[in-house]
Amino acid sequence: MRAIATKPPRPLSFADLPTDYIGLCQVHLPRPIHDEETNEVATAILEVMAGHEDHMTPDQQDFFSVLCDMVEAYDNATHPVERQETDPAEMLKYLVQQNGM
Repeated sequence: MRAIATKPPRPLSFADLPTDYIGLCQVHLPRPIHDEETNEVATAILEVMAGHEDHMTPDQQDFFSVLCDMVEAYDNATHPVERQETDPAEMLKYLVQQNGM
């Protein structure tokens, strides 16, 4: 059995990716992301897969979804977006001005 790679062994294209989940896990084992290096690897794989959703096998779709969730969780934990309360009337006024209405 092949060792599970942390980093893809070479630059990948969508055509290079396995079509089954086990094969995809041998390219990159989906695990919770705890550091930037792992996040970069997962993001690189997502970039290869993005735009091919219509051509993905069900296993590729599941793998893509799991990686998206893990990257999103890491990004939310490490780069939280500050939410500020905005008055709905002020937001509407701003949107009307921005759209030349």
